[in-house]
Amino acid sequence: QKVNTATLKVIPELKSVEVPQQVFKQIGVDLMTLPEVSGYKYVVVAIDYFSKWSEAKPLRDKTAVSVAKFIYDDVICRHGCPKIQISDQGREFVNSLNNELSRLTGTQQRVTSAYHPQANGLVERQNRTIKNCMLKVLQNNVQKWPSILQGILFAHRTAKHFSTGYSPFKILYQREAILPVDINHNDSSASSE
Repeated sequence: QKVNTATLKVIPELKSVEVPQQVFKQIGVDLMTLPEVSGYKYVVVAIDYFSKWSEAKPLRDKTAVSVAKFIYDDVICRHGCPKIQISDQGREFVNSLNNELSRLTGTQQRVTSAYHPQANGLVERQNRTIKNCMLKVLQNNVQKWPSILQGILFAHRTAKHFSTGYSPFKILYQREAILPVDINHNDSSASSE
């Protein structure tokens, strides 16, 4: 038998992503599409590789301007400039505006291979988690997804992450969040303060 060398595929070895040792040093950024509600049909998601803290925002479009505004407003202005930003090759991430923002903030852009989303697996997994939570909360009423997104993020941020053993909130703020279930509504001293 002859072996056709043209059909043999060389599969490069997968390399693990090094986890940084400080918060918001390295982020993954991605977009997901959801059913259109009040003009919103995309969610842009950024996740910190160290703490697993995520930021997300509904978008009406996936333009370079919308994504860069999210990165500036919701990541940089809240958490500081990341050293590394990992994204796919979408035009909303790879463009002159994002290049200039990265240059001004000292952020190195790392772009994953086309059709290889697992190279940015942490943010891809977060996208699935957000979608699954929305399905559970909303059941068949997907028309409310923009209004519950921040609550889903809060639940994720305050839940213990299996890889760190701590909640993203605890890692970021060095304390646990006070949850609504933690508040004693019958405590009369709380109302007099």
